[in-house]
Amino acid sequence: MTLYDDDRRVNLKEDGKNEKMKLVYSSNGKEVVFAKVKNNKVTLMLTLENFDSFLKKEPDVSLEFFFACSYVNPKTKISYNRDLPANPKDYLKVKGMPKIILVNGQWNLAYQLPFGWGEYVGPTKPRKPYWHSGIAESFREYLINTFQIKSKFSLNNILFNVTELEKKNYILYFDGSSKIAVDQSGADRFKNGFDFAKINYNDIIKGLGNESIYFVSHSEGGAYAAGMADFLFQKGHTIGEHILLSPDEADEFEINPAIPSYQLLYMLFSSVWNPTSTIANIEKSKLFNKVFRLWGTYYAIVDWVVNEFKIKGVTKMGIAHIQDSGWTGVHGWTNDIDVFQKVADLKEVKTFEAIGEYDDKVYSGKQQSETINKTKFYRIDEEYIVFNCPPILKIK
Repeated sequence: MTLYDDDRRVNLKEDGKNEKMKLVYSSNGKEVVFAKVKNNKVTLMLTLENFDSFLKKEPDVSLEFFFACSYVNPKTKISYNRDLPANPKDYLKVKGMPKIILVNGQWNLAYQLPFGWGEYVGPTKPRKPYWHSGIAESFREYLINTFQIKSKFSLNNILFNVTELEKKNYILYFDGSSKIAVDQSGADRFKNGFDFAKINYNDIIKGLGNESIYFVSHSEGGAYAAGMADFLFQKGHTIGEHILLSPDEADEFEINPAIPSYQLLYMLFSSVWNPTSTIANIEKSKLFNKVFRLWGTYYAIVDWVVNEFKIKGVTKMGIAHIQDSGWTGVHGWTNDIDVFQKVADLKEVKTFEAIGEYDDKVYSGKQQSETINKTKFYRIDEEYIVFNCPPILKIK
């Protein structure tokens, strides 16, 4: 019996030559040629290794396995040749799937706080527990809708759920944080991510085939994930997209502009008379170069943890106005399931010059187009959307 990848019956676009796939015993490495028939059938357990190299050569990026069998009827001594399964629809189909990689940010500082106070500050565990419940499902749904790739996460027209994809390592969680945050720069994290991907390359791409890799990262994880993506891109893999949510040290690393990447932050407007934001006065706002812009009588509180630096090489940057995030949520709220609606709007939104009269005064400046999810942006790339700011915008 011999295992073949079908190039004749299932996909007629291929070269018409069935490819032999050598089977060997895991115990001694010898080729499998014979198998015993028991209860009128042969049962073999296959372990597929290094099949990604085969997938890359396939026009349909999939393998369809069948056995070419020769056997002798013990009674009649007549020999038979059969391809099994007899129906090509029953062939064992193997294909690559896209990889989804989530890279978390800082959690160590909250974890080290005494008396369980860290739970009120932020995540206290890395990898999956770091992320808001359901974010992987939300990101996968966003990818399916954006890139029309539902079939990529399906086999025999059955869509794998997120739990199954996690078990099969098609959704991966990695820790991009450091011990105390200030112990590494953005450049350090980028290099660490690059080196991590290099060391763990085979595990990361296992089962990928010719499919794309999609990243989402948060805070300190941004630079780390960018380093990972850069290494994988250099190895010839397609990075479908990297979404950087509230990336820290955005002025200390660069992104390869050939990698589609979107940077999203949140902000709110706050009066100095608001007790929850008295820190946003002129003197204190100058600390760490976090100078808050004044619009009318309101300060623009852009994610005070990371500031509003735009990453060099990023495809597009946006700062969404989320007023009820508050001072404490303006950084952490980007780690939430509805954030991808804002990312979709960021891709769609356009800016244009506008002029209008408000409160008997004439204003001119940038305005934004309407978006499907109605996100209002404070800044898009280098442009501040004047018509989304006080005094034109009335803060409630």
